[in-house]
Amino acid sequence: MALRIAPRELVSFTGAGGKTTAMFRLAQELAAAGWHVVTTSTTRIFSTQTRLAPCHLRLDQLTYLPFELTAALAIHRHVLITGPTDDIEDKAPGVPIDTVEAISRLPGVDAVLVEADGARMRPLKAPAAHEPVVPASTTLLVPVVGLDVLGQPLTEAHVHRPARVAALTGLAAGETISAEAIAALLGHEQGGLKGCPPGARVVPLLNKLDRLSPDQREAVTAQIAQRLLRQTPAISDVLMGAVATPVPVVEAVGRVAGVILAAGAAQRLGRLKQLLPWQDTTLLNHVIRQALASSSLDPIIVVLGCQAEIIRPTLAPFGTRIRVVTNPAWAEGQSTSVHAAIHALGTHEAPVAAAVFLLADQPDVTPALVDALVARHRTTLAPLVVPYYQEQRGNPVLFDRRTFGDLLAVTGDVGGRPLLHTYANELSIIACKQPTPRDIDTAADLEMPPSPTPLAGGTDRMMRSIT
Repeated sequence: MALRIAPRELVSFTGAGGKTTAMFRLAQELAAAGWHVVTTSTTRIFSTQTRLAPCHLRLDQLTYLPFELTAALAIHRHVLITGPTDDIEDKAPGVPIDTVEAISRLPGVDAVLVEADGARMRPLKAPAAHEPVVPASTTLLVPVVGLDVLGQPLTEAHVHRPARVAALTGLAAGETISAEAIAALLGHEQGGLKGCPPGARVVPLLNKLDRLSPDQREAVTAQIAQRLLRQTPAISDVLMGAVATPVPVVEAVGRVAGVILAAGAAQRLGRLKQLLPWQDTTLLNHVIRQALASSSLDPIIVVLGCQAEIIRPTLAPFGTRIRVVTNPAWAEGQSTSVHAAIHALGTHEAPVAAAVFLLADQPDVTPALVDALVARHRTTLAPLVVPYYQEQRGNPVLFDRRTFGDLLAVTGDVGGRPLLHTYANELSIIACKQPTPRDIDTAADLEMPPSPTPLAGGTDRMMRSIT
């Protein structure tokens, strides 16, 4: 779930601090789900680690690889392929890149997982000129870091190629390794991004989270994961976990868009509600401010429709902090505004993991509620995260990116409501003690008192896999 693996993926693990464990854990999960998976290496793997696969094939013992591999996969589902074992060094060499590419094209192979780097058992490394050895057809690059290196000195005892790490991060030899330094290394084109083929997804794995205190974990989220997502468009998500434990991934941090639907004609009110006075601004501008006050939303898209030419100039003070999209088909229903937002996200410079859909006529939705929806999504990757107000479903709703295709199929004036039924068994719920936030539909609604949304827990399905 966390890596969002698709059929026919070629996944390359680089870096240090858990590559082999992550690769075999992923292979185990995929095989258990019925996939036919090949693990291999383009560098070297310890002989003892070859026993982690249910079947190990050596290139020097094969006469016709496609036939023998297909037969082994039919029995074991997971097959490791290496070169001949070197008994002196107790390692098995990897396979040539062209062999990896050929294996990935075989019709009976659902996924190929490659350990494409070496780190001499250190939790952190920077690649040399000849590293990593990443196949050109890699579709997913997973740079790995062992978080137990935090607070350690930049020395050979803790870091493979410390001089290269120093050059890429600005740390001095012997200086304490910080979260900022790890983020700088992972996001560097000569560091965590080195060897990434054009078009491949990049999902760093911050491993050994179990070695950190709760306070350190929060710092990791803020100083590594969020910094990488802000500064490195090539990175789609950042995983945090401990792949050697029963729950390998604790959080999957990705960009979450805020989408404000503001295209309607406000027929019941009889005037343009988006520009109604609200506190010291307008109703729409207040909702935008609330979205910007959230620590979790980026980018923020505002969808206009009815009288967009009048509303758009009033949004100028927000500048580049928001992206304004005009929906010319707004009169055909709310679904068309949802479509406009999804298409806009498809052209955004960096991929998003989810989107929170906010309504321009609900001014009482708080940044705290939005942040709670996003925090829940990070630990569950649920397709929808939904607030319930005194056991009544309400807005805003977070939609995971795997639902975007379903949203594009919705028609009429219903928004994403049909998906609540499609994914009814997979919803994650945030329980709120207060009544549903008011909709500003009539003049009387303007006089109603605000309805804050204190949170009271809810259902939470933790991720249980790295897949």
